[in-house]
Amino acid sequence: MSKVFIVGGAGKVRTGLAIPYGDVPRDDVAATLLEIIERPAVNRVIIELTQGDTPAGEPVQRFART
Repeated sequence: MSKVFIVGGAGKVRTGLAIPYGDVPRDDVAATLLEIIERPAVNRVIIELTQGDTPAGEPVQRFART
């Protein structure tokens, strides 16, 4: 897994299939996209994203199809 250095965001997000609207720093969006790209098993799913308390890679892993 790659190391991502976060400049403006905290690198922590909240993800889900349907979550309340909220803000998310661009750096956190970028970190989450990188996590999704590095996990080919995460596909054909719409993941909603806001600022949260969990490191970006952890919630993304929940969407991996086995």
